[in-house]
Amino acid sequence: MKRLVCVATLLVSMVALMGCGEDGSRVKTEYVEGIVTLNGKPLSMAHVTFNPVGGEGQAAFGSSDKDGKYLLTTDGGKTDGGALAGEYVVTVEKRDVPPPVEVSPDPNKPAPPIKVQAAPLITPAKYTDVKSTDLKVTVVKGSNEIKLELVGKK
Repeated sequence: MKRLVCVATLLVSMVALMGCGEDGSRVKTEYVEGIVTLNGKPLSMAHVTFNPVGGEGQAAFGSSDKDGKYLLTTDGGKTDGGALAGEYVVTVEKRDVPPPVEVSPDPNKPAPPIKVQAAPLITPAKYTDVKSTDLKVTVVKGSNEIKLELVGKK
């Protein structure tokens, strides 16, 4: 039991320090929200990632809601989130997730083998990779509203 308490204390301490600067202060992020569209229509349930130019810094991410609105976070939504001020290459990905496979309720009947395949892309492939996306944005100090307009076919 004592060992469990020690491990739990260590984990809580590590989580508390995540997102802190070198001096122990919280890293200041800027508020970032917007709408993501595909061919002019709101794109729901898309994963948005702001990748820092040059790989230095911290990525920020979020998902769009049913109206295509997204809100970025750098820590999984534990704080108000946002992104560090700076230049970013943006990737956006939405996949067509198939419905779950039904399994027989009879425990004596073996389940059929399940074929695992990657869900097909809804977004054009070029937006899913930092090397091919043409979405580049700048996050400035303060509040940022950034519209992401995707065009093309999957």
